[in-house]
Amino acid sequence: MKRILFFFTILLLVISCGSKQESKTEGAANTAETKEVKKKIGVLIPGPVGYFVAVREGIDKAAAENNGMATKI
Repeated sequence: MKRILFFFTILLLVISCGSKQESKTEGAANTAETKEVKKKIGVLIPGPVGYFVAVREGIDKAAAENNGMATKI
């Protein structure tokens, strides 16, 4: 019974890890190279300790340099 369960589990893992193949023309339409995608990254700072203040200032500076928007809450 254990062997059957083990084999079934392995079989399910192998089947679920299969990859979908696309042609290059179909895949190119869905990539970020063909259309510009804006991404948002959220950062939670635990408190107003000196280290975390410096980290927040660095994040704000990097966002400003890369045409991002750093929103302070």
